[in-house]
Amino acid sequence: MKYCSKCGEEIYDEAVICPKCGCRAERFEPIQEQGSKGAGFCLGFFFGLLGLIIGLCIDKPLTKKGAISGFIWQLVLGFVIGIIYIIILGVATSAYM
Repeated sequence: MKYCSKCGEEIYDEAVICPKCGCRAERFEPIQEQGSKGAGFCLGFFFGLLGLIIGLCIDKPLTKKGAISGFIWQLVLGFVIGIIYIIILGVATSAYM
């Protein structure tokens, strides 16, 4: 999909003229994805579930993707650190028994 640079209407790639304003095809430009994946990632990673909810409420596709991936990374990293902590705690307590 592209959009018309004159009226902003979304049009198909094969279109020769804009169906809304009649602008010619050479003026059509590709649609830019909006948002910031990095900002969404920071929201999801550093603020957890609250950051994920905020990231999903923002109406920008890249921010939503970033918030989801940041939240998943936070869960995975927390799980791995938790397992390492349990292993270290088990080794430390077994040394005293």
